[in-house]
Amino acid sequence: MSKYLLKGGTVATCLQDTKEVRVFKADVLVEGNTITSIEENIEQGSDVEIIDCKDKWITPGFVDTHR
Repeated sequence: MSKYLLKGGTVATCLQDTKEVRVFKADVLVEGNTITSIEENIEQGSDVEIIDCKDKWITPGFVDTHR
C-alpha cells in the first residue's frame, strides 16, 4: 500500500456534524486511497513519500473545486 504525507499545507475542510468550515495549517497522511490523519507535524516514516505542500491548499473531500 502506498503512503503519502502532504506536508505543511493549508487545509480547508468542513466538519460533517456542524457544517463548520475550518482553514488551518496541517499535514495530511494518505494511505492507499484513504486519508488517515490530518494534524500538525505528523512524523515521517521511512515508507512514506513526502510531498511538500508549503504555500499550497489541501482540500480533502472536495471534488471538482474549480466550479
